[in-house]
Amino acid sequence: MSFYRYVPRALAEPRAQPFETAQAAWLWYCQCQLARIEGARFQSDRAALGPKPCDPDDIFTVVDRLYKSHALERRHLLVLGDYGSRLAPPQNSNPAERAAARCWSQAMAVMAPVLKAKGIII
Repeated sequence: MSFYRYVPRALAEPRAQPFETAQAAWLWYCQCQLARIEGARFQSDRAALGPKPCDPDDIFTVVDRLYKSHALERRHLLVLGDYGSRLAPPQNSNPAERAAARCWSQAMAVMAPVLKAKGIII
């Protein structure tokens, strides 16, 4: 005699919401990394702002490939890391941050097409 096991299905899977910009994706990655350092575990389908189209590691992989292909330089990574840990981009209006703001903009311009091709940003 066989029996059927009842396993409920989810009624509707929420759709992943791509990020608006490369900057939003990078700052989300940095926020996830800071949470990981504090011991949190991350699941892209259970994000506080709705499910995301990727894992944080996917964004890291994009940046890593761009660096290895020499599209991003070390100075870009330093600015991304420094201001990413602050969870805020450098301000062009602040004279002390103008050079960092230029590097940040260059890095975002390089990252945006790749992230868009992967469906991570709109």
